[in-house]
Amino acid sequence: MKFLKRLRGKVLRSLKRRIVLFRIPYYERRYSHRVRRLARTMLKQPGYRIRVLFLVNNNTKWNAHSVFTAMQDSALFDPYIFVCREPQNQLESKTRNGYADDIAFFEERNIPFIHGYDAASGKDISPLRFNPDIVFYIQPWGTIKGITDIHTLSRRALTCYIPYAMQVADYEPHKNTPFMNYVWRFMVPSHLNAELLQATMDNRGRNCRVAGYPKLDEYRRIRTNNALEFFPAGSETKPRIIYAPHHSFDRATLLPLTGTDVNCSNLPKNTPTRPGCSSRIPASSMSLSNMES
Repeated sequence: MKFLKRLRGKVLRSLKRRIVLFRIPYYERRYSHRVRRLARTMLKQPGYRIRVLFLVNNNTKWNAHSVFTAMQDSALFDPYIFVCREPQNQLESKTRNGYADDIAFFEERNIPFIHGYDAASGKDISPLRFNPDIVFYIQPWGTIKGITDIHTLSRRALTCYIPYAMQVADYEPHKNTPFMNYVWRFMVPSHLNAELLQATMDNRGRNCRVAGYPKLDEYRRIRTNNALEFFPAGSETKPRIIYAPHHSFDRATLLPLTGTDVNCSNLPKNTPTRPGCSSRIPASSMSLSNMES
């Protein structure tokens, strides 16, 4: 039985990959047509502004604010934030109120946005109603079939994806998904990320573009204006490292990164213990960060 299950899984993975390989040229031709059409429009209409929609279906992953504001200041773009619904399971609905939380996030910050859901009728609104030239995704998950999925939107718009996290671990689900292969432009944070994706993606990373990581722009602004808004007084002479591990603490990635596992069983006996914490931190990490807890 185990052999048959493994064989079935192998066959299904092979079939899914063949489907992706078959569809990639289809998406590339579709985007080439959209680019040519947009170029013709801009030639015929001097001063035409490229309409851009940023799809936000989870405000905790809103990652493109600096890009959005830069486009607002540009005469070339006409950007909008489009807040849409993300389907939630029963567990997720207990921790956040989904669409309502997303609306509140932008309202509290006085950031203009377009409603992508009609609460009165309970119907989702298609982004295509606003005739976008480019659509930005902030995450590849949580789309609504026929409304916000990439197959639907790519019919009439170019699609871009800015990862909601900077990948520091060799994490399989973020290396070669169908979405990543189908998007027009995959905005990656660094050349290292691009090299990894070019080696693993089915389209060989042809759609990858090194564009930096927009979330870090905010830290640059704080550091330029007044570092004490973010960092405490007395820390001026210490290296400042902001690190959010997320999947780098997964069982499959923790060992290659730190030489340990989730139970810290591989740490040497002389590894220093973090003050106030029962678990130990590799000495290399502590000397690198030079941070006090």
